Amino acid sequence: MDLVVAARDFSTPSQTFVRQHVDLLRPGDTGLITSTPLPEEYSHLPRLLLPPRQESSFSFPRQSSSRASSIRGTFPAQKLKSSGVEKVRSFVQELGARSVLAEFGDVGLLLSNALAKTRVRLFVHFHGVDGSAWLRVPRYRLALGQAMPK
Repeated sequence: MDLVVAARDFSTPSQTFVRQHVDLLRPGDTGLITSTPLPEEYSHLPRLLLPPRQESSFSFPRQSSSRASSIRGTFPAQKLKSSGVEKVRSFVQELGARSVLAEFGDVGLLLSNALAKTRVRLFVHFHGVDGSAWLRVPRYRLALGQAMPK
């Protein structure tokens, strides 16, 4: 099994393109990492269930004066605990995965430490708030910079 697709959720309607990655990139030959129950159509695929998403809050000023004075929100925790790191490493090694496709920046950050000392390539698909609003959060921006290969 060459590919593992990692996403927080595979079942909500907004995740259509995430499911298409599973269905089209390596049909029937894809492992899954998630923190939510999987749709029935993926019950035959190997999967690793991660702990539920933990979030940190943020707030920063808007640059435009025509809207509210600040943006507030949350973004996911940036690191797995050591037991989670070992679970991810074991999972990808057992499958013989050569690549992990992380859906969204937060999932990429979550997996970057676990995959750093393996020969598994990590590809991160940014889409939306993870590639825009969260980049204005200093902790997130710093974590992304630290996760990038030197």
